[in-house]
Amino acid sequence: MHSTRIKFLFISNLVISFSLGTLTLSGCNSMHGVASNEMGNGYYQRGDYANARAAFSRAIADNPGNPDYVHNLAVTMQKEGDLAGAEQTYKNALMIDPSHQPSHHGLAELMISQGRQQEAIQHVTSWRDTQPYIAESHLEMAWLQQQSGDLSGAEQSLKAASNADPNHPKVLAHLGQLYQQTGRSEEALAMYQQSMHSEWYQPQVQARIASIKKPYSTSTGTNRIAAKGWSHGPLGNGSRFRYQSRTAQASNAYPLPTYSSMTSGTVAMTSPSHMSQAQALPGETMALQPVLVAPGIAGQPVQLGPPTVANSPEPVNVDPAHFPTAPSTAGTPPVVQPY
Repeated sequence: MHSTRIKFLFISNLVISFSLGTLTLSGCNSMHGVASNEMGNGYYQRGDYANARAAFSRAIADNPGNPDYVHNLAVTMQKEGDLAGAEQTYKNALMIDPSHQPSHHGLAELMISQGRQQEAIQHVTSWRDTQPYIAESHLEMAWLQQQSGDLSGAEQSLKAASNADPNHPKVLAHLGQLYQQTGRSEEALAMYQQSMHSEWYQPQVQARIASIKKPYSTSTGTNRIAAKGWSHGPLGNGSRFRYQSRTAQASNAYPLPTYSSMTSGTVAMTSPSHMSQAQALPGETMALQPVLVAPGIAGQPVQLGPPTVANSPEPVNVDPAHFPTAPSTAGTPPVVQPY
């Protein structure tokens, strides 16, 4: 009886030790993934894409279920010119998380840069139709519609995003920006103020409010609202930056559209996505727009000029990934993001 009890205690302790060891190893791998991702972001920002790619690959090896790390690898591969590999890697990230907005945006942006506008539209439309309850799917559609000059369609998509998440600060800020660029200043001001009520730290939205209250201000041209995905790049780590990731950095995964260019930016817990403007605000430069089919008008292409090759995106700065209302953040132009 005594020996049986000893054997039982020995086996119990062995099981507990094994479980603790497994948890410890898992925790170590997660921390190694965070460190490798941060290292990859550092290399990426310095233009050392070979080492960035290696670091992001290590992060994935340590934590293969983190879509941010896979996205960052895709962004780096795109920078290196491996477009086929980048496309497949974006798709791999979406297999891990079908709602990963930075990867949806990166994939659509890559397609557009190759003149595959119709495929980009089909991809975003499919996402919106399969996950209409996610505000970001409608934000991506609004981005495409603005790219094609369909401001009315973009407004409807932003309203659909608002229905999905009525207090989404970036949705409200995007609506405000659209109202402002179409001359509806009072409605724009109301949207900006609601956005600030949902998320207080939004310097670019504050600048927009000031520009409406002081119409002769010269700051409007440099304080565009960005929406990550629309200003696309690598995602990074750091829960301490999460409140900032929703608004503070223009390089977040869900920034508002950058109307002066179609460049991509790093997504940090966040990135994300950008828009060109059909009717520029005073002092803002209107970018060349790609050939796109206005969503909802099947088979009727809208020629808006030669396809624009978008600059490659940058990695994402967030871990462990996103949550429904918190985007990734990246680092690029001072704009405001939709999340």
